[in-house]
Amino acid sequence: MPDRFIPPRWRTALRGIRATLYVLVAGAGIAAMTLTPTTIAGTIGEPLMYWWASLATVGALTALWGVTADRYRIEWVASWPATGGTLVYAATVWGLVAQGESTRSTQAFIVTALTVALAYRGVELAAHAAKLRADHHRGK
Repeated sequence: MPDRFIPPRWRTALRGIRATLYVLVAGAGIAAMTLTPTTIAGTIGEPLMYWWASLATVGALTALWGVTADRYRIEWVASWPATGGTLVYAATVWGLVAQGESTRSTQAFIVTALTVALAYRGVELAAHAAKLRADHHRGK
């Protein structure tokens, strides 16, 4: 795992925070599928709304599995569908802001921040994998 050089106490805290992040993203996806946000569904259509919600849910639950199993490659791959799901939602909310619903600006910024945090983790894990590949090719 990329965090193996962090003291165990802190590593456990970080894994707990990441697990919580993924549980909350999965919860958002499940909520979108069961408690359909009518404004969002009305803006992008129900099929696309269910698609992004499914991406977020499946990606986040799989990433959660990777975190709990201490398998960074699973989390790495799964972070991208979770990011994609939240990206579609963020883009939709920004679209509503652009159409004059300025009261959704806070929601747009928060969902965008979540999307950036998920993308950051995906890139961080990709960088770790690249380092491992480079070390392997150098014979380390």
